[in-house]
Amino acid sequence: MKMNKLAALFIIAIIISPNLTIVRGQTLTLAPFDGDYEPGDDVSISGTATAEANLTLIIVFNSTNLHEANFTAEGDGNYTEEYEIPGDAADGVYTVTVSDGGESVNADFTVSSDGSEMLAETLIEQAEDAKNNVEDAFDELEDEGVEIPSEANSSYLQGIEYLDMAKAGFDEGNYTGASDLAFEAIQSFGDAFERVQGLTPVEPDVDDDDDGDDETGDPERLAVAIERAYVYWERLNETVTRLAGEGFNVTRVMEALDEAKGHLDMASMYQEEGNHTAAVREFTAARSSLGRIHGFIESTVKKRKEKQTEQFMEQFQRRVEKISGVLEGLQDSLEAGKTQRVQAVLRSTAQKLLRLSDSLAGGDLEGVLDEMEDAVDEFEDGIDELNGEGLSKQLKSANRFEARIESLNKTLRRLAEAGFETSELDEYMTDAQGLLARIEAEFRAGNEEDAEELIEDAEELIEEAQERFKKFQKEAAKVSGGEENGRGRPESPGRSGKDDDEDDA
Repeated sequence: MKMNKLAALFIIAIIISPNLTIVRGQTLTLAPFDGDYEPGDDVSISGTATAEANLTLIIVFNSTNLHEANFTAEGDGNYTEEYEIPGDAADGVYTVTVSDGGESVNADFTVSSDGSEMLAETLIEQAEDAKNNVEDAFDELEDEGVEIPSEANSSYLQGIEYLDMAKAGFDEGNYTGASDLAFEAIQSFGDAFERVQGLTPVEPDVDDDDDGDDETGDPERLAVAIERAYVYWERLNETVTRLAGEGFNVTRVMEALDEAKGHLDMASMYQEEGNHTAAVREFTAARSSLGRIHGFIESTVKKRKEKQTEQFMEQFQRRVEKISGVLEGLQDSLEAGKTQRVQAVLRSTAQKLLRLSDSLAGGDLEGVLDEMEDAVDEFEDGIDELNGEGLSKQLKSANRFEARIESLNKTLRRLAEAGFETSELDEYMTDAQGLLARIEAEFRAGNEEDAEELIEDAEELIEEAQERFKKFQKEAAKVSGGEENGRGRPESPGRSGKDDDEDDA
């Protein structure tokens, strides 16, 4: 099936690569930083030193001192300092240095604004939608000759102010501040809308299953509507929790969910007490909040798909270019007509990718996904033209091998930057790079059988390397948990030939 092929192309062997940055001296230590941070996040800087030692903290980015502080370790030698990353902080690696006047330790943390930028953009879009809903409601009131309540107008104007400030912050690169302001704008517009809902029939769409009937007309129907809203709240909560697990900053949205749940609880309480008017008011507020959250989720998921599609297209483009280069070196050893047909397919695929990039930038995600399936099929069929030459399978295997090398190299760089001894792992990667070069050389020489044997060796080597990397990272995790070996950091595991007992000794 087409989607199976597309899914298969998305799969690249990913090795767990935690951002381990443990640096240790004889008495002074600095704990690792866990994962990437976003502008506006708080960074906890902690470690151990001599009891009540006077310490200096310096944070540097691009050779510029951003923060400096003096503090004293606790009586037991532990210390903890907090650093708030500015909302307009640039992406990159930040170096933290802690010194006691004689000894110093340092570690890095990474700032990436991708998630905060996406969140800010999404919230601004949702604020624009909320603003339009309020303006539509105001227009209908005016058409019916109904005066707009002053409280609603005040909330609307406050929302406009927040939205303008959010847009300005976004343009300046302050994505965290822009997110906060955009969320305040959404809340203000929501308050304005709720204040006029009883005066106008305009209501937001919340649930696709909603048949549009008035659910609040009598107590029995209201009770059913509240139960449906609870179920809908659970669905939204599960989705937002899943987005949080994927790295999205959904703190504000979780707060909105809590607020909506509070309104539902109040509506349920009033409904049980027989206060129908108050129950309707709380239910309406809950439904309005759920509608805004639903819109945020839809927009966020769409943007996530767009980003994943863009990344896949970039990887696919590199793959096309790589295979095209190999075929150019094989022109003398392959059937001319067949090689030309495959090259024509590769050129057509490359041109299609460029066009699809423009379409994706224009927001046509669904159209791009459909055409990407066709492009993948066309590419696969073109490469399969080489089956008669015995190259199709080998080229695909070599391509996967190279992708796995890139993944392991990324892990290796992070470990080396953390100061770990990685010489044994370096040997694996040197051997792997050498095998890849030999495979490409055999392809260009037309020695398909030799290339196939080397690919088999490469697959065995990369499997062994992955196991050793995993073993190394387990040892690193023990260090971060306080189970250090004699040197205070994990040693690079040896090459095969030593048994596990020797490695663990």
